[in-house]
Amino acid sequence: MFYLQWPSGPENGVFPGRALQSIEASGALPIVTWEPMFLDSEGHECMIAADSIIGGKYDGYLQCFARESRRFGKPSKLEDHRYKEDTDQRAHPNSFG
Repeated sequence: MFYLQWPSGPENGVFPGRALQSIEASGALPIVTWEPMFLDSEGHECMIAADSIIGGKYDGYLQCFARESRRFGKPSKLEDHRYKEDTDQRAHPNSFG
């Protein structure tokens, strides 16, 4: 399993095909925990606003990711990290704590 942050701009997205191939070649199931956030130039975590995603700003990135996932052609698992772990950690952007 590895964490994959979204790109700061949808045009900068890259599918992690080589990483998935390497994991699959070792006999493991590739699990990508997808995080709709990125690190800015100073290393701070920046959440991608839900309005940007819902409003379509990242549609091209999502469609490209889906196409490349299909092209990968092997079993893999994609998890969304937005509302899962760390919700009780003050340092995490999605924290309720």
